[in-house]
Amino acid sequence: MLQLQHLRTFYEVATAGSFTRAAERLYLSQPAVTQQVRALETELGFPLLERLGRRVRLTPAGEALLPYVLRLLALLEEAASAAREAAGRAALTLRVGAGDTVGTYVLPDLIRTFHARRPEAALRLVVGNSDRLLDAVLEDEVEIAIWARQEPHHLLTQRTFWRVPLVVVLQPDDPLASRPRVWARELQGRRLLLRGRASAIRRFIDGILQRAGVEENEIIEMDHLEAIKRTVETGYGVTVAPAFAVSREVALGTLAAPPLADPGSELPLYYVHYAHRRLSPLAQLFVELLVGFAESAHGAVDGAPGERR
Repeated sequence: MLQLQHLRTFYEVATAGSFTRAAERLYLSQPAVTQQVRALETELGFPLLERLGRRVRLTPAGEALLPYVLRLLALLEEAASAAREAAGRAALTLRVGAGDTVGTYVLPDLIRTFHARRPEAALRLVVGNSDRLLDAVLEDEVEIAIWARQEPHHLLTQRTFWRVPLVVVLQPDDPLASRPRVWARELQGRRLLLRGRASAIRRFIDGILQRAGVEENEIIEMDHLEAIKRTVETGYGVTVAPAFAVSREVALGTLAAPPLADPGSELPLYYVHYAHRRLSPLAQLFVELLVGFAESAHGAVDGAPGERR
C-alpha cells in the first residue's frame, strides 16, 4: 500500500524542485523528506526523482505519477471541504493573487462587491508579477490567481475571462490622439515608457511591437504604471496599456488613449487554479463576480471560458 504521506512529500519535492524547499513547506527535516521519497521509490521499485546539483528533476516515471498524485490530493481536499460545508464550518478566508495592473485597477471594485455579497468573509490578497503568482499558486499560498501570463503550466487550469483592448496612451494634444485607432508601427521613433520585462503584460506588448517592426531603441522601464502615466502627462513619452488602466485619466481629459489597430492587440486575462481541485464556495463566487465584471466592461470572452493547462 502506498502511504499518503509519502505521496504528499513526493508532490512537494516535485513542485518545489528541491528537497530543502519541500522540507520547509512540510515543516520536516531534509533527511526526513529524503527518507520518505526513498521509501516511496522502494515501494514502487523505480526512481521518481534525480538530483541535479541542488535541484531535482522528475524521471519519466515521476512525470507519469505526478498528475495522479495531484488528483488524489485534490480529491482529499475536496472531501474535507465538503465535510466542512456540511458541518457549517466552510472556510471564511479567500486567498487571491493578482498581477500589479489587475490588482490596482480591477480588484478594488471586485473586493467591494465581494464583501457586499459575503460580509463575513475575509480576503487575503497577494499582488506581484506572474512569476511570483505562479509560486503562490503552486505553494498553495493562494487558491486562485488572476494574471496575463501566456505560458500555461501543466499543474494548473487556466481560463480566459476577458480580452482587454490595448491602447496607446498619449497627451491629448498629440497628433495621434484624435485618431480612432493607431497602428503599432506608428510608434517607431517614439520614446516608449514600459513596465519591466518581468511583467507578463510587458512581454505581450513586446510581441506586438516586434511583429510591427518597431525598434525598441529608446525604452524607459518603470516599475509602476501610475508612474508611467504621470510621465506621459508631462509629455516625456508614450506608452501602451490595457484600456481599463487609463479610463479615469481619459474621462478627466488628462490623457488620450486610442486603441491599437494591430490584429491580436487584445490582451487576454486569465484566472488560474490547481487542476483537478474544486474551487471553494468563496472562490466560485469570486470567479462569478470576475466574469460579470468583464461582461459589464464589454470585454468578456464570447461563450464559455477557454481552458489551458
